[in-house]
Amino acid sequence: MKLMIDKEIDAEVIHHYDKNLMITSKCNVITIKYEQEVKNINLPLSSLKKVVSVFRFARRAVRTDKSVFVPNYVDSKLNSLFGIYQNNFYKIDWPSMVVKKTGCFRQGRVPLHQSICQTEKGNLFVGEYSPNKMNISSAVWKSNDAGDSWNIVFEFSREKARHIHGCFWDAFEKKVWVCTGDFKGECHIVCADEDFVNVEWLSQGSQKWRTANLIFTENYVYYGMDSPLTQSYICRVDRSNRKLEQLT
Repeated sequence: MKLMIDKEIDAEVIHHYDKNLMITSKCNVITIKYEQEVKNINLPLSSLKKVVSVFRFARRAVRTDKSVFVPNYVDSKLNSLFGIYQNNFYKIDWPSMVVKKTGCFRQGRVPLHQSICQTEKGNLFVGEYSPNKMNISSAVWKSNDAGDSWNIVFEFSREKARHIHGCFWDAFEKKVWVCTGDFKGECHIVCADEDFVNVEWLSQGSQKWRTANLIFTENYVYYGMDSPLTQSYICRVDRSNRKLEQLT
């Protein structure tokens, strides 16, 4: 198979792409192309960071190039975007492009890409991702009003996790799965109901459970290990008995 470049886009991150919608960003500028309409919005950024961010390498150094955004649909039409930039939670209404800050992380500037999930009920979940220099717990945040407000629904103790790699919606079991990292005793996969009343721990914290994304099928949950500390493999969890199997 040979891959070819179809076109180049003037962006640093592509957050979402389908035949009707593309969401991209470059520094603090979010671009939404929905059907035949294109609109941009500038998220708040300090004067100093704006000056520094003129250069690509500088944007990377101060992380002003990093944001994560996901679309929210109402009656099959784009209604708004939810995202995180420079530690802050934002909601961008469509098509007005009105921006509202709705919260902020306790630690970390931005989660990993593709790590925000939305359930069939419309609940949003996102986890704190940072070096955790404060040595505090890592929180899973939940919104039940399309990103207008946020509350901590669950916390991983510092002994259990350094940070959260992502929250993922499992349409088969109707549960939220959460992955954590990075070192011995910190790599876990848990699954829970949408209120995190019943939380199931599938792992014991070893590197074989360290991952940054999950793929759900009817009988198995697949993932690629995300460990530079040991040989990484493609793995899967059997839904029937929760046993982990190494495939490659």
